[in-house]
Amino acid sequence: MLTYLLNNIFIFLLMFFNRKLFLFFWILFSVSVIIYFLPTTGDDYIYYKGDYDSSFFDFEFPYFHSSYPLDAEPFYKFYTSVVKVIIGIPFNGFLVLNFVLCSLLLFKILKHLFNDNSIVIFYLFSLLTIVPTIYYFSPRSSISFIFAVYAFIFYIQNKTFKGIFFSFISIGFHSQFIPILFILYLGNMYNKFILSKIERKRNYVIFFSLIIIFVLVLLLKYPILIYKIIILFVSSLPSASLIEGKLHYFEMESGGIRMTSLLSIIVFPFLYFIAVRHNYFEKLFKNTLSSEMRYNFILFFGLSLLFSGIVNLIFWDFSHIASRISRFSDYMSLLILVPTILLSMKNKFVLLPIFLCVLAILVIYVYPTLYNFELSIF
Repeated sequence: MLTYLLNNIFIFLLMFFNRKLFLFFWILFSVSVIIYFLPTTGDDYIYYKGDYDSSFFDFEFPYFHSSYPLDAEPFYKFYTSVVKVIIGIPFNGFLVLNFVLCSLLLFKILKHLFNDNSIVIFYLFSLLTIVPTIYYFSPRSSISFIFAVYAFIFYIQNKTFKGIFFSFISIGFHSQFIPILFILYLGNMYNKFILSKIERKRNYVIFFSLIIIFVLVLLLKYPILIYKIIILFVSSLPSASLIEGKLHYFEMESGGIRMTSLLSIIVFPFLYFIAVRHNYFEKLFKNTLSSEMRYNFILFFGLSLLFSGIVNLIFWDFSHIASRISRFSDYMSLLILVPTILLSMKNKFVLLPIFLCVLAILVIYVYPTLYNFELSIF
């Protein structure tokens, strides 16, 4: 990943000269070129490519199919088949198209909350781990994550139907976001129908405490019950059989400790506490954003962090499960929370490029599996 790393450092240094939309479009262009020329990573890449290359049209519903036995959700397989059959670009071209499409969709939905310059900074931080992970190593996670963010934003706006709609679309592309989207739905119901009628802060603390205790008791004491509840919940989804098949992960033996769990358990909650205590989020919100939406964002973001922290504590030595279930919160923290803290610094636009360049080097050691293959384009 040497070329990708060097390009990131170059982009970060550009911050000394431009921090506006030009930088965003340069990110789209330069990263698209690198994604197009990246060699195969082996592993999952081969399966995604095989599924894409074997796509074909048939008069049997849903008309676009793939003959490759990829273990993926139906929305993703349909999405890739449509692109392959109608546009006909190679797989690396699809990765570029998916990257650009998802980036524009994410920019659009974040504009509901933040100003353009803040979103550009968010994208800079996404380059470190999120972009290579979801747009290259696991493309079905990318569009699923984007729609999960849409659901998150709509729940903040108390637009419950839209939140549910985008939740099901997200799950249709990748089932890993089912737990957090269900938690956000419960939070939306409580916020919309109960907290609107009673004093908010005190009862939110009570509600969060009850949810935490409830989830802990069920996961620790009644794993079989949780299994049955999940089966019941997903039985009507298009990817139900696939999701049920993946539940065997909960029966696996310990798979080793994920050291990045410390981020979810300690670092991110601490940063969130600092951001809320000093009103750092307020400085990035759009001026036209209502006080209710500001309040909801902070609370729902905190709910996702609490859920992620609990998951990583319960599955401390089950790294595969912990990483999948807490992925939404981890991504949102890297995308929004960390830059929010850093944007509060004095001389931030002088220190940020330097900090990002240092972080670009450190991330190689924090996420070694992400940067563990050599890259040779030229």
